[in-house]
Amino acid sequence: MLLQDVLANAESWFVARCFEHLRRAGYGGIVTFADPEPRTTTAGRIVFGGHAGTIYQALSAIYTGRNRPDTQYLLPDGREFSKRAAAKIRKGETGWRYAVEQLVAAGAVPPADGEDLRTWLARERPRICRPRRHRGKFRYVFALDPRTRRHLPKHLGQRPDWQPQVYPKLVLAPPTCHQTPCATPGR
Repeated sequence: MLLQDVLANAESWFVARCFEHLRRAGYGGIVTFADPEPRTTTAGRIVFGGHAGTIYQALSAIYTGRNRPDTQYLLPDGREFSKRAAAKIRKGETGWRYAVEQLVAAGAVPPADGEDLRTWLARERPRICRPRRHRGKFRYVFALDPRTRRHLPKHLGQRPDWQPQVYPKLVLAPPTCHQTPCATPGR
């Protein structure tokens, strides 16, 4: 995500530079996602409004529907505590300490010396994180070179769940008021 004060064409410029780098590295195409579902803090303040992938649409990506619905675990501030971070803790993989620190910073009790991290995660994640069912992110496909562009329709045709579709538009629900009276314009 880019800062709001960058120039109007910064997103397309940035994506084009990424595509150039990927082409030079030998990639023929990429799959990318846009998250259309807003996230809130536990107090109900919207911290992420969701997005439809407007820049991907402007750059002529092929929209192929949503990826699988899944359960997300949201920290109190509305950020996602990823399943990958949880897996690192469970397996003791590189980065597990950082994942533990995320939960501790959000209010989890630090694991005791020698405590089984699986047990700790099973106790602390439900205490700290809110589970939320996510209907799936919008999936976009880009061909980065002419050969891939020629062959992509055939490959997509072999995957019934990846058929090209009409671009989605994001319809934002009006913000809801929590624990305070709503301000009504003009009153």
